Amino acid sequence: TQRSATVRRMLPEPPPITEIAMDWSPAELHWIVYNGIKMSGMPAWPGDHRADEVWAVVAYLTDMRADPDTAADASPRDGFARCTACHGARGEGTDQVPRLDILSSDDMVLALAGFAEGTRPSGIMAEALAGYSAADLEGFVDRFAAYDPPERAALAPGAEALVGRGLATATSGDPDVPACVACHGPGRTEAIPGPPIAGQPAAYLETQLRLWRDDQRSTGPDIVPGARIMTRAAQKLTDANISALAAWYAGLPPAD
Repeated sequence: TQRSATVRRMLPEPPPITEIAMDWSPAELHWIVYNGIKMSGMPAWPGDHRADEVWAVVAYLTDMRADPDTAADASPRDGFARCTACHGARGEGTDQVPRLDILSSDDMVLALAGFAEGTRPSGIMAEALAGYSAADLEGFVDRFAAYDPPERAALAPGAEALVGRGLATATSGDPDVPACVACHGPGRTEAIPGPPIAGQPAAYLETQLRLWRDDQRSTGPDIVPGARIMTRAAQKLTDANISALAAWYAGLPPAD
């Protein structure tokens, strides 16, 4: 692909991305993508404290070593197709990408507001939202919300053994932190509920809980007054608790 005049005039001129993939180890690529390169046009990753997201870019770059033609498979820039490139044609998600077909329009609007205002850091979502108006995003949200999700997600092999522990963890709380089910269901009772997570992929839920526990994810106090509850709740969880919780919620049928 012919590079633009702007790129060719940069000093130093950026090398072809396939050459970069050949020259650096995964750890080095992660450092470069996350920190950027001073005195060049290479910026740092736009999501503060989201070094975890960079590994997806590293995996893409590493794949180029085996198949340099991967570089031609650019993410679509046109509207809804850009959303479905990651979240699936009907918002069904993947192991590490959340399902949107189980969320309401309000849930998605709330999340998008956090990404757009920078109170929920994500370099991936900051790039994905660039150039779209509020009306555009509202249209995408309404399309995802209109899809009916499958009634039950399949449990991963071996996850059945974790379900009992996950149920016990999800239904236990204390005076400072309500039980998971109080905010996320089933049977939500809190005045400020969190999004429904029944049916979300277990791997995605595990990643988010670890981000909360390590204080690397924030929804922002002005958007969700109870956001710090998630940090406090997750700090009490062991890795085993997190895996069990994720397995239990992933195996539940999506909420109405």
